[in-house]
Amino acid sequence: MATVKKISPETMKKLPKAELHRHLDGSVRPITIIELAKEQGVKLPTFEEKDLTKLVSVDETCTSLEQYLLGFSITCSVLQKHYALVRAMYEVCEDAWRDGVRYLEVRFAPILHTNEGMSKGEVMEAVCEGRVMAMYRYPIKIQIIVCAMRQLPASESYNIAEIAWRYRHKGVAAFDLAGPEHGFSSKLHKTAFELIRNKCIHCTIHSGEAAGWVSIQDSIRYCGANRIGHGVRLIDNLALMEYVISHEIALECCPTSNLHTKAIESIASHPIRKFFDAGVITVPCTDNTTVSNVTLTNEYLLLQDKFGFTVEEIVRLLDYGFRSAFITSTEKRRLRADCLHDTLRILAEDGHDLSDILKNDVYYRSIGANLSETGIPIAPPEGFRHARKAISLEVLKALPKTDLHCRLDGSVSIDLLWKELNDAKIDLMKIAGREFATAQELADFISGAETDTLANATYIAKAITRCVLQTPGQLERAVDNVLSTAASDGVKYMELVVRPLCHTEGKLTPEQVLDVITDRCKTNMATLAIKVGIVVYANTVTDDPIVFRKLAEVAVAYHDKYGSPVVGFGCYGDDAIPQKSFKYFLSTFEYLKSNNMNVSMVAGLKGVGSILQAIHEGGASRISGAYHVHTFPRLMNFLATQGIPVELSLTPKLRAHTQNATFAGSPFRLLIDNDIPITICSFRGLFTPSNRVTMLENIVQDCKLSLDELLKLLCNGFQHNFSHSSESRKMQEEFWRTAKQVLSDNGCDNLFSINFNADS
Repeated sequence: MATVKKISPETMKKLPKAELHRHLDGSVRPITIIELAKEQGVKLPTFEEKDLTKLVSVDETCTSLEQYLLGFSITCSVLQKHYALVRAMYEVCEDAWRDGVRYLEVRFAPILHTNEGMSKGEVMEAVCEGRVMAMYRYPIKIQIIVCAMRQLPASESYNIAEIAWRYRHKGVAAFDLAGPEHGFSSKLHKTAFELIRNKCIHCTIHSGEAAGWVSIQDSIRYCGANRIGHGVRLIDNLALMEYVISHEIALECCPTSNLHTKAIESIASHPIRKFFDAGVITVPCTDNTTVSNVTLTNEYLLLQDKFGFTVEEIVRLLDYGFRSAFITSTEKRRLRADCLHDTLRILAEDGHDLSDILKNDVYYRSIGANLSETGIPIAPPEGFRHARKAISLEVLKALPKTDLHCRLDGSVSIDLLWKELNDAKIDLMKIAGREFATAQELADFISGAETDTLANATYIAKAITRCVLQTPGQLERAVDNVLSTAASDGVKYMELVVRPLCHTEGKLTPEQVLDVITDRCKTNMATLAIKVGIVVYANTVTDDPIVFRKLAEVAVAYHDKYGSPVVGFGCYGDDAIPQKSFKYFLSTFEYLKSNNMNVSMVAGLKGVGSILQAIHEGGASRISGAYHVHTFPRLMNFLATQGIPVELSLTPKLRAHTQNATFAGSPFRLLIDNDIPITICSFRGLFTPSNRVTMLENIVQDCKLSLDELLKLLCNGFQHNFSHSSESRKMQEEFWRTAKQVLSDNGCDNLFSINFNADS
């Protein structure tokens, strides 16, 4: 068997890298410390560079975190002047560039540089100035992360958060919480994070390094961490790890530093390999280049040599860094594509076999770059640059689809509904105040209910559809009907949204309702080419906090059952939970977070405040509606950067809420152009006059979607569903395989003709 060529240190250094976790005061050159000390009259233990390096750096013999931190007092003693911070910041960035870093996030705590009278604002100005100098000198993107300290009062953390917000236009990208974990939970500083979240500033939190997995959960649950610093102890809670994976919360992994601080006993015991294999977005970082005497190139070589990361896996780790960067979605998309371009070119020139890249082309296509345009010195496939081709109805029918929001009580076919009404001898005069002579007449009424001028038309339509979903037999037939219709539309994965209390008029309990529906879903999955997850939901308008809690407990109980199709909890209704009332529901959302439950929530129908509330207080990882998100550009960028999807459909409600919007064109096009992931949903299919394929055709035409945009749009549902992360990955792979075949059968195979073999 041929030996696989490893990446050499020289080549690894050339590869474009992203550094997301580097402390300013832990990465200052020893010679700079000496020179600054001489200039400022600061007494050092020694002025010999070699001897000082031994004092401010550690190795694998370091016995504790306390020993690891000794060098910081020396470094900080010379970083109390404006010019010193400017120089230190500049040199840290320069060192990163020389190590092949294209994107850098430098973090520091302003409070540590105020010992000699500088205000926090003066400290910020100095660091920002050093950043600008480095970006003028080198082609590197640099961002700043402002740190608060856990051991200081919460009021001080709030002040630091306010500073981070004020300096957002001068390079501050995020807010962090550092310092000792034991006895200083991140939840003690949640008011600071409330400010940060409401301003749509990103946050990363040191967690799970010197404390257990609860520290990680607290940082996510109470502070809304978008990334976790270190996170070593995540390995001790597999349920929490699955939550981190499914919510795409990146880990900033610093193996060498973790060994020095004794977060791990040995390099071999670091869980980074297990994290990566499980699907965690794992980003190698240095933490402190001077203190740990390490470079980012060294960390990647360590992963290759000690953990057996292959060339393809190294390429993926490199991209994870750019993927997790706290920058706008447009910058991120271009940075990822350009750095992938350069990575593949460098590896090809060095003689590496890139065939494994093709084996995992699903991931690389998700970057959004046409890999055949990467600039590798080979000819692209003949005819790749084909003219824009019209998307036919046949292609739309054949492409795999998802439906992440299909209400059971509004999605049965009109034929089945009409039959059930007649079989049950339902008196529609009592419900609707009128009779319906034919099924078509009833269909016209229901599909037009949301635009009807008749008072309570929508309420009446819903009452009609629910009145024949009250017995086990009726529920079973409804599930069969909804799933078979979805399968015929090409839906490969559906999340069936159920409010059990809608089906208890026939004396069934909520648990019995779910038993019937879950069993029927399993039966259908055995015979139909469709996978189903169930989302238990509460109504945001009619259900009080007590009912909310009861339904949440039912959802969690079924979610925890082995083999149960229950995958999440939904909060849906004609409007979001009012802001003044949200506090009464907080205990339920805390309960859902503590059980690592997926949550989707209606928000943004009449303003953007409810979107922030849903994400940060409710823990929602999907938003339904978000019709007014365009009025808050920073929020749009936040959703795009964090990959928070929006459930949308061409419904009368969408048209009604956006008819006076100030943007031009389709709301779908607006979100697509701003990189917000859209999942196309049917909601209540009976209330919309078109089926899934027709709706998709209308979206393609209204938005003038290209084939590539269509594929990304359809893939969103396979990527952002509530199924287990391993199942989601399998479905994404199957989507691209099927899509490739469909396009090939329809003369569009050039889109997938990608080859990286340097001998071609």
